[in-house]
Amino acid sequence: MTHVGLPLRRREDTRFLTGAARYLDDFDPEGALQLAFVRSPHAHARLGTIDVEAARAAPGVSAEHVAELRQRPVGLLG
Repeated sequence: MTHVGLPLRRREDTRFLTGAARYLDDFDPEGALQLAFVRSPHAHARLGTIDVEAARAAPGVSAEHVAELRQRPVGLLG
């Protein structure tokens, strides 16, 4: 435990401070999808059903993934 209380040299800082590093958002693999979660404003609310028709009709939405979300039990979306 010789490092306890001592400053450690961080090797990655220079890359990030000079703009030479790549962040996860810099990558755009072909076929990658984006996902957004919306938290309920109601504590301990029970979700009865999910109406995905508006989402399915939106441009750029993957219909297969919308159908898959509909089949998953609430609380197991992660």
